Amino acid sequence: MNATSVRHRGFTLIEAVVSMVVVALMFTAGLAAAGAAARDRRTQTDLRLGQQLARELMTEICQQRYADPSANTIAPFAGISTTDRSNWTHIDDYAGFGETPPRDRSGAALTAKGWKWQSSVSYATFASFGGNAASGSGGSGLLGGLLGGVAGIVGAVLGTGGATDTGLKQITVTVTSPSGKVVTLSCLRCSSSAVDRVSTGTGFRSWAGVTMTVGSDQRPVQCGAPLLNTPAMP
Repeated sequence: MNATSVRHRGFTLIEAVVSMVVVALMFTAGLAAAGAAARDRRTQTDLRLGQQLARELMTEICQQRYADPSANTIAPFAGISTTDRSNWTHIDDYAGFGETPPRDRSGAALTAKGWKWQSSVSYATFASFGGNAASGSGGSGLLGGLLGGVAGIVGAVLGTGGATDTGLKQITVTVTSPSGKVVTLSCLRCSSSAVDRVSTGTGFRSWAGVTMTVGSDQRPVQCGAPLLNTPAMP
C-alpha cells in the first residue's frame, strides 16, 4: 500500500502580519471618522448656543432708548454701574461692554465659564434719497439718488461709521465660545424706533418676551420680539 501524505495549509506569518495591518488601518480610519463627527457636533452646538446668546444680548440692547437724555455721545451714562446692567436704559450704555461668562440683567449666569460676549455701538452713515447721488455712484436725479442711498445703506451695514450722529446707530454683538468659535450679530437702530416714541395715553408695549429654564441645570433662556402695533409718531 502506498501511503499518501495530506498537506493541511494554514496562515503563514506574512499573511497574519498583513491581516493585522489591514485591521489596524480600518480601526484607525474608524477612530478618525468618529473624532471628526464628535468635533462637528461640538462645533454645531457652540454655534447654536453662540447665536442664541447673541440674539439675547441684541434683544436686550434694542429694548433701550436711542440716546442718553444729556448730550448724545456714544459712551455709558455718567454714574451708572459698570457691572450691574439692571439700571442701563440707553443703547450707549452698552458701548464697549464685555462680560465672561455671559449673565442676564439680574446677574444670573447663562452659560458655563469660558464663554464671552461683547457689544459695540457706533454711528452709521447713509446717503440721502433726496435725489443726489453718492460720490462715485454714477448718475443723478432720482436714479442716482436711489443708487446713492442703496450704496450708503450697504456701507452702513458693512460697518462704515462716523463721529457725527445721523439718527442711525449700528449695534454689533460678538459671542466667543471656549473653543474660539465666534458668532457676530449686527443691527441698525434709528432714533425714531418704537421704544423712543412718546405715548400720549397710558403707555404702550413695544416688546414682548418670555424667559424659561431648560435642561437639568435649569439654564435660563430668553427670547422675544418687537411688537408691530405701535402708535404713530406724535
